[in-house]
Amino acid sequence: MSGGGRGRGSRTSRPSAEELGGVIRVKPLGVGGASPGEGGDGASAISVDGRTVTVTGASRTTDCSFATYVAEPGVDNTQVYDELMRSRVDAFFEGYNVNLLAYGQTGSGKTHTMFGPPGIMSRAGAGAYGIDVCEDYGLFPRGVIAIFRRAQQENAAGNGKRYLVSCGAIELSIMGNEDMFHKSDADGAMGFDLNGIQKGIVIDDVSVPPGVRGHEEFVVSTERDILRVFAAMAARNTNSTELNDSSSRSHCIAWLHLHRFDAADGTVAKTKFQFCDLAGSERMKDAHGSEDYRDGGMEGWQGMVTNFSLMMLSQAVRQKVQLQRKGKRFSFKQAKFACPLVPLLHGSICGTDLTALIVCCSSDPANASQTINALDFGAAFAKLHVNKRAVRPKPLAALLDAARGVVREQTAALSGKRAGGEQNRYTIMRRAKLRDAEQLVDLLQSFGAGNSGGVDAGTQAEGSSGGGAGAHEVGAQRRGSMM
Repeated sequence: MSGGGRGRGSRTSRPSAEELGGVIRVKPLGVGGASPGEGGDGASAISVDGRTVTVTGASRTTDCSFATYVAEPGVDNTQVYDELMRSRVDAFFEGYNVNLLAYGQTGSGKTHTMFGPPGIMSRAGAGAYGIDVCEDYGLFPRGVIAIFRRAQQENAAGNGKRYLVSCGAIELSIMGNEDMFHKSDADGAMGFDLNGIQKGIVIDDVSVPPGVRGHEEFVVSTERDILRVFAAMAARNTNSTELNDSSSRSHCIAWLHLHRFDAADGTVAKTKFQFCDLAGSERMKDAHGSEDYRDGGMEGWQGMVTNFSLMMLSQAVRQKVQLQRKGKRFSFKQAKFACPLVPLLHGSICGTDLTALIVCCSSDPANASQTINALDFGAAFAKLHVNKRAVRPKPLAALLDAARGVVREQTAALSGKRAGGEQNRYTIMRRAKLRDAEQLVDLLQSFGAGNSGGVDAGTQAEGSSGGGAGAHEVGAQRRGSMM
C-alpha cells in the first residue's frame, strides 16, 4: 500500500497513547491483491472528510466518525508508524501493556499494515535489510527494531535498571495453534485440529489474565536475534483466494515482552506489546467462487472458522459495551465464546491495555458491504472504556521461587502414568506449563540473582523428558544467547 507515494492522514492534534484507540486505514483502489475487476481507474466507494469516513454502495451510505486517526489512500507505513507507535513504545517502557489489532475483510491491507508486503519477512529474516528499517516494513518489524534499540540504550545508561526483550508468536487456524518459531513444513498434510492444542500450544483461559502456554519465548539479545524473529514471521500461513493472491489464512498474534530488573529493590516488571494480525472475514462466493462450502476445500473451511471467530469477538465486544453502560462487570469465565481469540484480547476488551484497533478498508465498491460491516465493528470497539493499569513490579526471588515450584509440580505430575496417553489435553497443558516455567527460570536467572537455589540437574532432566522433546534444549539455547 505504500506504492501510491506519501499521502495524508486526518487528525486534529497528535493524540496520546490512551486517546488513539480507533484508526481507519483506507487501501488505495487497485493496489496489491485487488479483487477481480478492481482497477485504479474506477470510482472509490470511500470518501474522507477530516475524521469522517463515508462508504457508498451496497444500496446504502454509511458515515463513520469514531476514528481518532484516518490514514487515507497513499499514506505509507512510515506515517502510520509515526502516528501510532511512538507514544505506545514510550508507554511500553513506562510499564503499560499495549495491544495493536488489524481488522478487516480479506485483502484490505491488514498484513501489509502489520508486517509489510508479501515476502518481506522472508527477505528480512535472510538478512536482506540488515537491522535497518526498510521503508516497506509494517508496524511489527519497525517496533521490534525500535524496542530492541531502546532497551540497549537503557542498559547502557547505567542507572541500576536492566532490560531484556523476548518475543513469542503463534498462529490460530483450523490446523490448530502453532508456534511460529517452531513451525515446519515437515509436519505433513494439513489436518483439522478443532481443539487447537495437538501441537502443544495451549490457550489458558482459566488464568487471569488468560495467556499462551507451551510456546518458545525467544530472547532478543543480539542483532542477529532480530533476524530470527523476522524469519519466524515468514512462516505465516498464506494462500491465494479470489479476493487476495496472498491471503493470510490464520490469526497471527506476535508479542514482545519487556523484562525490567531494578537492582535497587530486586524487583522485575514485565510488560507486553502485542501485535494481532487478524485473518480477514470473507464471503464464500467472493473468496472461493461458490456458495457451497464443499467446493472451497480446506481453505473454505478455514474461511468459515475465521468468520465464526470474528463473530465471537464482535459478540464479546458488544456484550462488554452493553454491560459497562449498565455499570456491570464483564466475566470472561462466564463468556467462553467457544473461541481462543477472545481471551487473548482480554486486556483490550477490559480496557487495561493501551489498544488501537486499525480497521483496514477496501476502496472497491464491490466490497462496500464488507467495509461497512468492518467499520460497524470498529465503532463498537471504540466504545470500550480504557482503564489503563501499570504493571506492578514483583520481587525477583519470589518470581523464581514460584517458577521453580511450577517446574517441580508439573514434573511430578508428568512422571506417572497418564490416562489417554501423551495427547491427553491435561497432559498437553502440563507439558506447556512446564516449558513456560523452565524458560522463565532461565530468563530470570539472567539477571544474576537466585542461582544458588536453581532447579537442580535431576529436576531439569525430568522436566525435559516430561515436557516433551526440546524443552531442555530450548533452555540451553536461551542461556547461550544471553551470555
